[in-house]
Amino acid sequence: MLSTNKARVEFSSIKHHYFKSQIGRSGEDRYIIATLNDSIQMFAVLDGHGGSEVVDYLKKHLASHLAEKLFGVDMNMWRETIIKSFIEIDQRMKDERLTGGSTAIITLIAGKILYIIILGDSRAVIFDFSGHILIESEDHIPENEIERIKAAGGFVAMGRVNYILATSRAFGDFPLKVINGKYSPRGPVTVIPEVSQCEISQDGMYILLGSDGLFASTTSQDLVNMIVESSNIQYICPMLIKNAISRSNDDVTVILVQL
Repeated sequence: MLSTNKARVEFSSIKHHYFKSQIGRSGEDRYIIATLNDSIQMFAVLDGHGGSEVVDYLKKHLASHLAEKLFGVDMNMWRETIIKSFIEIDQRMKDERLTGGSTAIITLIAGKILYIIILGDSRAVIFDFSGHILIESEDHIPENEIERIKAAGGFVAMGRVNYILATSRAFGDFPLKVINGKYSPRGPVTVIPEVSQCEISQDGMYILLGSDGLFASTTSQDLVNMIVESSNIQYICPMLIKNAISRSNDDVTVILVQL
């Protein structure tokens, strides 16, 4: 038994979740399923790009980093703590000269409180057993953040930041995090996530997390309909993957959680 006076992580210890990851064009998707500090359930989809160095580092270190930073912290301070932890781990990867980048969609479940952490264009959809979408995260794409990107010294062209990246927030991508010649976590591509929270107010709620390949040519509502109409929830993730890869050659990762 691990000591209870320090942060800790137990991987793949959570019941009532289903997941599937399909290697596509680049093989850079990763996922994390873990319990932090004995009580915080963590589910994350990481969509790497430009190589696997950053996404592999996150797969190895992100859960333990969050567990350490959240340990003993009042929940009123979680949003600020999560943002600070993202900046810190991004700085570590820069110091190690890692290349590439990664988006992240993360949910943390602490009792009846659900935190949704969005960085980039992977997506979270919260819905009920009838198929009604309660919450859907908004993708971070350059067209939606033109003013912020310009204020950081960048520009948007052809739907990309500085002609290069099709998502406006990510870990890594350090050449696109330069302001006045220096690294900045807030510059054109930022590592600052959106963090929101809600109360888990009913039984029969589901969380769907997916990399952008899952949503490339299918609406969130259509995916939700496929899930609630399925006769066997345990086999729905492979079906969602099959549907996605029939329309795209991108990597596709999906996590489905029953609350």
